[in-house]
Amino acid sequence: MIQTPGLEGDLTELHSKRNAPSEVKAQLPLSRTDIKQFIYIFRERILHFIPVFCKEDFDAETLLEKHPNLAYCICYVTSFFLAGGIPTANVLRGLVSDFVLEKCTNPIGSSAENIQDFRALLILYAYARPSPAGTATRHPIPTSVLKALVEGHAINIGIHRSVEGVKKDLISGRKDISRTIEYKKYTYWLWLYTMAHHTPPSIRGDASIRIATSLLAGIDKSSRTSRILGEVELCLLWEKASTLDCRLSEWWCVPESLESLDCSPSAALEVAEMEIQAWCNKWNAFIAQGGFGLGLDFHFRYARFCIISYTLRFIQGSTGNLSSSERESVKQCVQYALEILDWALHLSPVSKDALRYMSDFGFVMIAFVALFVVQVHQHVKPAYAEMEDALDRVEAFSQLMADLAISPNHCTAQLARSLKRRVSQIRQHERRESQGGNMQDGAHRIDLNSGPQVQEAEAVPVIHVNRVEEGITSDSFLNDPSHWDPTAWLTEFLNDTTEWNVP
Repeated sequence: MIQTPGLEGDLTELHSKRNAPSEVKAQLPLSRTDIKQFIYIFRERILHFIPVFCKEDFDAETLLEKHPNLAYCICYVTSFFLAGGIPTANVLRGLVSDFVLEKCTNPIGSSAENIQDFRALLILYAYARPSPAGTATRHPIPTSVLKALVEGHAINIGIHRSVEGVKKDLISGRKDISRTIEYKKYTYWLWLYTMAHHTPPSIRGDASIRIATSLLAGIDKSSRTSRILGEVELCLLWEKASTLDCRLSEWWCVPESLESLDCSPSAALEVAEMEIQAWCNKWNAFIAQGGFGLGLDFHFRYARFCIISYTLRFIQGSTGNLSSSERESVKQCVQYALEILDWALHLSPVSKDALRYMSDFGFVMIAFVALFVVQVHQHVKPAYAEMEDALDRVEAFSQLMADLAISPNHCTAQLARSLKRRVSQIRQHERRESQGGNMQDGAHRIDLNSGPQVQEAEAVPVIHVNRVEEGITSDSFLNDPSHWDPTAWLTEFLNDTTEWNVP
């Protein structure tokens, strides 16, 4: 589990030393020059991955003089991406922990000045880091705590009502709306909605979110804001499809048996596929421009995979008795998963190098679909070229992550080792098979291009992922109640990293 040093202390003691800039500065063993350089690196390399902010929001001199907590949080996040930066992160951890803990017990004011503290929390939330036990790198606050803290303060300072201020400015004909604090708060609200979509939803698509695209249509928006709007529409698309089948948006719940279904899962997916195509027609031009369009393209591919893979939750036949439609569903999901890997593998050299500054959560999302491909390859006979090539692409992606890692303990390095180990195990098993060895543990594979086959009585269901807290197996799909659960797994994975501790 994530280690949380510094959280065990007495709250009363922490209150006595909080928020005194001169005292905090005295504890910080960084020169002003070093802090400015950390902020510069953050602005130039990391900020791109937090679309609600722009470079003008983070003037180094202003932060040093007026908002030291924000400066320290920026330095803390940035230190993880620099060679030799871990000692700096270790020094700053206590300051960051004290700041966050103080915000747990004291509300953030709604003034423009106090918004800077909220921005600091947003940055920590966007770059929350899991930490495998036993490593030197530790994060002070669990992801779930930061999420709850950020969303709680968002309500306290009225971010959920910021749309009303934007409406008033539009009615009055204000020209610089995108520079107002209400506009910035509104974009924070939209972004938090998209972030909450990766967990059991804590922010639903209410009227303030549904109106976003039409409300901002006449505003001269930055490409950052356009990217947020595109992602908001993806999340709303998912919610719209779930009105036909509520289970589509309740992916953390174990689905009912087929006998209890009151409608076919395919009905909601037909609507979702039409909506996905309409979304593509609207946003393809923006994606083609590159820049922030690349990030939107990634979220589109991932959302499409999660939505379409919904049908796999209801596959209950044994591995040898899949219908032709079920086999096609598996193929389609594999193809969509591979397109996510291709997104990373086919980036330009500059964009690919910039990936090293992406948050851990982004890499977990891609590694998740890579794991899906590995498990399908392992349990469904690779009878066509795409499946044979699929494992090569997983291997190529794991190597890319290894190349991007700053250190062996970096998230990307941990994920790369885990994927490489799985691929290596499959390769070794296939070599033994080709040499005349028997299938281990009676494991069976099926040909996706063949019809139903006679299967042994003890066959287990296909496309079946065991939850992280129980450990994901690499030898078989377990026969338990939990079915294919795309996004819930991400949250659990970020909070339980035992799978990363591989040789």
